[in-house]
Amino acid sequence: MKYFYLNLVLILVLFIILSQVDYSNALSLSVPDPTPIPTSTPTPTPTQAPPVRLVIPKLSIDTDIEPVSIGANNIVEMPDGWDKAGWYTKAVKPGEAGTAVIVGHFDDQFGAPAIFYYLKQLEAGDKVDILTKEGKILNFTVIQKISYPFWSSIDDLIVPNQNRNLILITCGGWWNQQLHSYSERLVIQAVINN
Repeated sequence: MKYFYLNLVLILVLFIILSQVDYSNALSLSVPDPTPIPTSTPTPTPTQAPPVRLVIPKLSIDTDIEPVSIGANNIVEMPDGWDKAGWYTKAVKPGEAGTAVIVGHFDDQFGAPAIFYYLKQLEAGDKVDILTKEGKILNFTVIQKISYPFWSSIDDLIVPNQNRNLILITCGGWWNQQLHSYSERLVIQAVINN
């Protein structure tokens, strides 16, 4: 019986001693650190510099491009000058995935030809060049021309895809004196070559 009490005392002493030991280091040494899982680093999508010049050799057009946006009555603004083109900044820049939009006047306030007066003469295969602010030349080829009703919104005219497209927009059809607008919107669609 005395061994029983002696063993009980030894067990209690051992229990007290072991309860005072810090096992955190011992446990961390016995478990290896997990191997980190490699993650892919996303590749940034390259962006183009803004367009600054439009060249259409067939029509002898070589003009500045200025940025335009949405104006009154949710209508796309036009460039300040009759001889200038406008890049619609709510769409992509020319050369980026999506559809870039360049607009221009058909005629001036007196009915004289403006920068896009002869745009209707473009046919599939004709060339359109855009010069960017960084000096890069983007070459596009016309694929088709389409006329839309004058009330069509800009969203109706933009081709929703990931190709690098360009559309040129001006007025077309006949002049409606009552509405102070032409009856159509002429859209030239082009795709990038490079």
